[in-house]
Amino acid sequence: MQPEALSTKVHVEHLERRAYVYVRQSTYYQVENHRESQLRQYNLAAYALQLGWPRERVVVVDEDQGKSCANSRSGFGRLVTAVGLGEVGIVMSLEASRLARNSPDWHNLIYMCRYTDTLIADEHGVFDPSAATDRMVLGLRGQMSEIELDTSIHRMMAGRMNKAQRGEFLVYPPAGYDIDDLDQLVMSTD
Repeated sequence: MQPEALSTKVHVEHLERRAYVYVRQSTYYQVENHRESQLRQYNLAAYALQLGWPRERVVVVDEDQGKSCANSRSGFGRLVTAVGLGEVGIVMSLEASRLARNSPDWHNLIYMCRYTDTLIADEHGVFDPSAATDRMVLGLRGQMSEIELDTSIHRMMAGRMNKAQRGEFLVYPPAGYDIDDLDQLVMSTD
């Protein structure tokens, strides 16, 4: 990240408002075991300082750690509310997928930022959603993120189906049943 090359989009009006840094990992396993990703996300607060935000106006939103986008994300809601109220000068996230895993959420955030003169930044640079070219890039990145998620889910489901077709895909049996030594579903003796 090169703040001196990117700061041309950051103006006094942005610096007078807060910089929101959104930190999220989808699962508790990631929170516990993928510390480097977590560190890179928290380092965006230092990036905000380099861009000119005073420390007291940098807000780190990290209460959505260990929550997938399928769950309620209070931190994301808090961020969107602050943007809508015009309190945010820049929204920072490691990548678009940290903010939203579906196009409607992502595009709503982009347009809200556009109309409140809020910048969006990630590890690749600072984007101004009021500029058509930056808005296009942000839109494409959001779509790529959604496609990446769909592809991952499809890949996992295809793997499960392959195992099931071979008879090797075992799940926890429902209440009242057990798996015997021959990997057969049998009524529980309990």
